[in-house]
Amino acid sequence: MSLFLQVTSDNSLSAPAFGPTNYVHPTAVLDQPVELGHGCKIWHFCHISVGAVLGSDCVLGQNVYVGKGVRLGARVKVQNNVSLYSGVTLDDDVFIGPSVVFTNVKYPRAFIDQSQEFAPTRVQRGATIGANATINCGVTLGEYCFVGSGAVVVEDVPAFALVVGNPARVVGRVDTAGHPQKDESPPCATIKMLDLARENAPIAEQLKRAVDQVITSGNYVLGPEVEGLEVACAAYLDVPHAVGVSTGSDALLMALSAVGVGPGDEVITSPFSFIAGVEAILRLGAVPRFVDISPRTYHVDVDAVLSCVTARTKAFVPVHLFGQAVDLSAVRNKLKTLGIAIVEDAAQAFGAQGDTGPVGRGGALACFSFFPSKNLGGFGDGGLVTTSDIDHATRVRQLRQHGAERKYRHVQLGGNFRLDAVQAALLAIKLRRLPQLLAIRRSHAQAYRSYLGAWAWEADELQLPAEGPYGHTYNQFVIATSKRDQLMEHLRRQGIETAIYYPEPLHVQPVLGRYALAQGSLPQSELASKRVLALPVHPALTPSAIQRVAEEILRFFGRNPGR
Repeated sequence: MSLFLQVTSDNSLSAPAFGPTNYVHPTAVLDQPVELGHGCKIWHFCHISVGAVLGSDCVLGQNVYVGKGVRLGARVKVQNNVSLYSGVTLDDDVFIGPSVVFTNVKYPRAFIDQSQEFAPTRVQRGATIGANATINCGVTLGEYCFVGSGAVVVEDVPAFALVVGNPARVVGRVDTAGHPQKDESPPCATIKMLDLARENAPIAEQLKRAVDQVITSGNYVLGPEVEGLEVACAAYLDVPHAVGVSTGSDALLMALSAVGVGPGDEVITSPFSFIAGVEAILRLGAVPRFVDISPRTYHVDVDAVLSCVTARTKAFVPVHLFGQAVDLSAVRNKLKTLGIAIVEDAAQAFGAQGDTGPVGRGGALACFSFFPSKNLGGFGDGGLVTTSDIDHATRVRQLRQHGAERKYRHVQLGGNFRLDAVQAALLAIKLRRLPQLLAIRRSHAQAYRSYLGAWAWEADELQLPAEGPYGHTYNQFVIATSKRDQLMEHLRRQGIETAIYYPEPLHVQPVLGRYALAQGSLPQSELASKRVLALPVHPALTPSAIQRVAEEILRFFGRNPGR
């Protein structure tokens, strides 16, 4: 069944497949063919060009032009006298005020055919553009941003940003309803690496009610709250099975056990990560085999993985570090052919996208952490295992309950790896807010890039995070510099907290014993440990805090922030 109504060459609408009919004013012109979702209203003297697509419930005011191939999402409202030229995309719930101007060529000339120079412009979900604004082509306007009347936008606008002026500049933030948010941070306040109380303040009453409901229910371990969270996470991650567990560390232990890792098996993984993955390998009696990292992404060097495979290799644990997915497209099928399971360490990457879609659905199993600092952070410890394999899911569920297939019937060696009901109830509330929180993290990252990326840097002076083809959720915003320790101390004196992830790679940790490698064995990981520095990027930060951090970095390197 089609979601759209086809418009024929005589400008008449075919009968709707379902839902309410559209209204097209007799003076409007719709070139053939265009597609209209149900419930659209097209008012006087509009012109919709061939190949345009309008989602359901769109409203176009008088004298609106929609160019060839332009795409509008659902519930888009465009007021009078607006031209949407080829190359423009408006996502769902976008509002365009009267007489807004979109361009599609950067340097227009009347006497030159520039049809091959159209630069795409995208306005993301929920954004608002005020009357008489001008949007220069080739930019992206972030989710729920607000462009003030008469502004001239010449560069990307961060999500939730309020921009005004010519050229448009960020002057504040708005919420999803478009209301300006007060910046309550005094100029000299400490900028925290993590500010959970402030992050959770907008939903504090919901969280309190959730705790009260759990207390009243009398169900404190597993039960309906955990089952509800599992269903919600499975839907969010687009995966058939999600199992709530005690911690992200336990998730890794259970997942490796579920794919049969045991004594003497080899597991390939990254040396540049938290130790939880290596702990799980060692606890199962297996042998960690380290592959060095890419110097730009800090991810395991996927191209070198296959050369480390031996007859004893049982699994590969890629780490989706700092909120960005490892691109596994080059090795997924090859490892599957060899019978090597991919167990993804996605502790820092809930909500990230990878080469198979949402992280959590591409490998044999994926493991998430609900530690408070994570993208979906809880109020204590918690974790999640996801899989598309019913047998793996069944085994993980047994493992978290002491290996029991039913009460007091134990079929494998498991443990107490259960998720508490109160954590599940709180996480379910935060999950509903996660898209907004991730958009804010991306907005902060974009602001850092705007401030710091405008300068030329020597290779070892300052390196900003690399962002791959699948995007980034910025659980951490990690820069690199040969002057890391001095910069960290400078920022500390200015009241700015930072962190080092990670000061020492795993392959030289004493706990590895005979599996430890000598210094110099994995040079990229060792160099990264000397250079990386994580800046504050949590959702509770204000625009002025981001600006202050960036300006102090520029001052440290002798740059003039006011340039």
